[in-house]
Amino acid sequence: MCNLGFGCYPPTQNSLMLKIESYQYRFLHVLIGLFVVRIIQAAVVYFVPFQFDTSSAILIDKYKSEIPKYPGWLLQILNNLTAWDSVYFLKLSMDGITYEHEWVFGPLWWRMMRIFKTSMSFYGIEMDIYDVLVSFIILNNVLIILISYILYHLCLLICEGNLKLIGKLNNKKFAYYTSLIILIQPSGIFSTVSYSETMVQFLSYLGVYLYLSSRGRVTLSNRVRYFLSGTLFTIAFGFRSNSLLYGIIYLTDLLQFRNIKDIFTILITGAQLFIGLALSIYIPYSIYCPERGEWCNSFSKSLVLYAQSHYWDNGFLKYFTIANIPMFVIAAPQLLILGLSINFFKSWVTLKSLTIMSAIYLALQFTTMHVQIVNRVSTFIPLHIWYVSYLYTVNPERGRWILKWWIFWVILQTALFAAFLPPA
Repeated sequence: MCNLGFGCYPPTQNSLMLKIESYQYRFLHVLIGLFVVRIIQAAVVYFVPFQFDTSSAILIDKYKSEIPKYPGWLLQILNNLTAWDSVYFLKLSMDGITYEHEWVFGPLWWRMMRIFKTSMSFYGIEMDIYDVLVSFIILNNVLIILISYILYHLCLLICEGNLKLIGKLNNKKFAYYTSLIILIQPSGIFSTVSYSETMVQFLSYLGVYLYLSSRGRVTLSNRVRYFLSGTLFTIAFGFRSNSLLYGIIYLTDLLQFRNIKDIFTILITGAQLFIGLALSIYIPYSIYCPERGEWCNSFSKSLVLYAQSHYWDNGFLKYFTIANIPMFVIAAPQLLILGLSINFFKSWVTLKSLTIMSAIYLALQFTTMHVQIVNRVSTFIPLHIWYVSYLYTVNPERGRWILKWWIFWVILQTALFAAFLPPA
């Protein structure tokens, strides 16, 4: 039996080839899926009846153009999207740092937008706060598409490295579902607006791809890939500090390898993250200290650690209060999914370092950070996305329940964010 484009196969083989072809990466499918999700989110944002905190109106009035550039319905959506940390990122993009606690907000993220804004002014285009927000939204949506593509190939890569464990898993089907599931990940609205999570996710997943693809034969090309993975994690750290945890994968590698060349490669790769950390401490210290006192005299000399503790009350078990029980309830589903994904992938040989790092992140997220932000911050690791996609591929009924929850959560979270209500 012959089919144009596939050659001649017995009916069963031809059917198999058609199925394999249908699970290739489909840019159009991703684009349509993203469009549907964003339209639903835009409708939810538009119809939110009020904002609990209207202080962002002060920021908007200060930085908006006198003559409106956008139609009223779009301004309504943009106004409602100026909430929580979006206020900080937009203010920093417009005006730079005024107060020391603003150093907490990913220095590369808003500086990148500020450079773009300044460069546009050279061409006579003056960007107001709405233009900056729209630029962030466009950038984040482009990045989501790129992340979807990277994830597709990451799935194929991890399947190749763990053939004994995947059994009869259709790896292309698994990869295809993953490329679409990313569109409804629990970060939801935070992956859309002016937050840095999407950029960090893009850089981290690309770094993971280079890291995993470098494992195998010892070649110069693979050593370069390994080194560049550290470069990407370091850049991601400049956008959001949790990416520093990727340094753990190099520490675990250091304990496994004995060859001098391997050890040297690991050390110079991991050193990039150490240099990034040192710079993040030194730069604010050189600006404020020793006159500032307080955190200048601390052991760590870190403004970011001080600000997280002093202004946001982060710290070991500090969040364990009766008042924060609702936040733990909100975080519980994602914490559970992360825990299950770590347990599932711990036996996948090529993912050992990644699961160790993810477990340490989960412990820190639960005990030290504001627990509810797990829904957006956890995007920097891919294990939970893989896990849900794997479930949906091999056991659609179980996977479907998690996907239904994620869809419900993304819609609810969008409404809460637009109303300036927790969780942030």
